[in-house]
Amino acid sequence: MLKAQEAIDVSSLLKTGAEELYRNPAISAKNAEVVLRHYGLVSGKNDNMAEAKLLLAKSQKLVGNYDNSISNLYDALDYCQEKSYRLQGKIELEIGFLYSRMFDYKKAVTYCNQGTSLLKAWGDSLDLADCYNTLGVVHCNAEEYLEAERYFKMALNINRKLGQEHALAANLNNLCLFKGDLEEKLGYIDEAIGINTFHNRVWSLGENFNNKGRQYYYANCHKEALEQLSLARKYAETVGSKELLCDNYEYHAMVYCALGDYKQAYECQKQLESLRSELQSAEKLRNIEENIMQKRLEQKAHEEKIREQEYRIESLRQRSMLLLCVIIILVVAVALWINVQKRRMNKHDVTTLSVFIKSRNELLEKIRERIKEGQKMDEAELRAHLKRVNLFIRQNQDIVKTNSTISSKITDSNTEFIDTLKRLHPNLTPGEVNLASMLRINLSTKEIAQLTDTQPKTVNMNRYRLRKALHLPQEADLVEYLKKL
Repeated sequence: MLKAQEAIDVSSLLKTGAEELYRNPAISAKNAEVVLRHYGLVSGKNDNMAEAKLLLAKSQKLVGNYDNSISNLYDALDYCQEKSYRLQGKIELEIGFLYSRMFDYKKAVTYCNQGTSLLKAWGDSLDLADCYNTLGVVHCNAEEYLEAERYFKMALNINRKLGQEHALAANLNNLCLFKGDLEEKLGYIDEAIGINTFHNRVWSLGENFNNKGRQYYYANCHKEALEQLSLARKYAETVGSKELLCDNYEYHAMVYCALGDYKQAYECQKQLESLRSELQSAEKLRNIEENIMQKRLEQKAHEEKIREQEYRIESLRQRSMLLLCVIIILVVAVALWINVQKRRMNKHDVTTLSVFIKSRNELLEKIRERIKEGQKMDEAELRAHLKRVNLFIRQNQDIVKTNSTISSKITDSNTEFIDTLKRLHPNLTPGEVNLASMLRINLSTKEIAQLTDTQPKTVNMNRYRLRKALHLPQEADLVEYLKKL
């Protein structure tokens, strides 16, 4: 993309080029080429490129370079953005005009009608006048002079009201492309010459004097015709316009023939045919159209290739996203499974601990009952009874070992929790950490008391101290807080 300052320069070049078009087409062509080089080989739609191609095509048309002109007009259509209806309409009008100069009236009318429809929809009066003027030229080239005059006068009326001098001069000139009342025609052409002389439009003056010579020929004023045609040739040679020279040779041949100077007429006719073969070669036109068609097919193939690449990239992106989603789901599933397994282990540890506490309580109850039994015995019986009690205690010593094992398991399963707890609350005592671990696995006050050989009241007091050490507010649940760590 161009920067803001560069865009202003481009706009200025295009504007200056348009102003110079009928003074000196070579300057317009140079400005257009500067813009085209400035952008380089851009792809896609670009209205500045389309404007530059249109300006270049117009300048080439004025000097008679029809093949390059029509090629650049088709390029301009390709660069034109889809919703730039006004620009597209102007390009299609130029294509229609050029086809009429090459006697392909069917294509000329088709393109002129398409351009007119677009410009009518745009609703600008100046554009509408341009449409009428172009349609007039097409009908004039087809020798439909009454229809041509009707369109020229419609354009003339609009341009007079708008005060558009350049467009007005073009209409006045075009009204002199065919035979009519000499006085009226000379009035038209002299007004056009006055406007173009004031604005120094050299190319337009060459066209004006050609048409003035033609009108004198129609009126059988052959001397005056040759004078005007001599002036026209000087202007045509100044700007190097083959198109103007073609018309000039044709009108000279007509005048010389009317004067009976067939030698001069023949020489002019030879020069005319030589130039016309360059300008209006049907073979050239076919080659141009074939090249344009080939270029468009290549462009279409390129666009198709780009779309295919974009599809592949999108397909790869979708597969990558799907794979990423599958990986995320697997990671989440593994994390959930690990969490479930931890909970199961914790639940298993709690269940095991509960079973142990229950077994220990049953054992202590049995020992207490046997001691009660010994209180009723005499000394001899008591001695034997105590031996049996001692044996019973020995046989159940594994419960004490189980107590140590279970406590160790609880500590191991809560290693991560204990590390987090110590990091967040480094001032906790080992007893408070141990109590927090047992609370976290949902042990009741009674179970903790039995496991630690303390009274429930002591456990409750320790719970209170733990809450204080953790700086928990009164409304906070101690066990829920510990579970979240």
